[in-house]
Amino acid sequence: MNERELFLKEKLAILRLLKKRTVSLISQRISLIVLMNVFVTVINKYIDKYAMRMEEAIIKGVRITSLIGDGKKARSRKVATK
Repeated sequence: MNERELFLKEKLAILRLLKKRTVSLISQRISLIVLMNVFVTVINKYIDKYAMRMEEAIIKGVRITSLIGDGKKARSRKVATK
């Protein structure tokens, strides 16, 4: 085996290692993006739920400050705002 063949085999081995590393990094990035999307979706659902509770409270005339906490306590503190 001459020097040129040895050099090419080493280069090929390095390229294979880089390919594996790149694929690993790409898959890690994709899984991180998916995880972030799930997190953002959950947060958005929570915000939407809270916003709907606020809208209901405004329509029913509930004190907005009473909405902090669980929904049962908030509904039990209905107050006329007129």
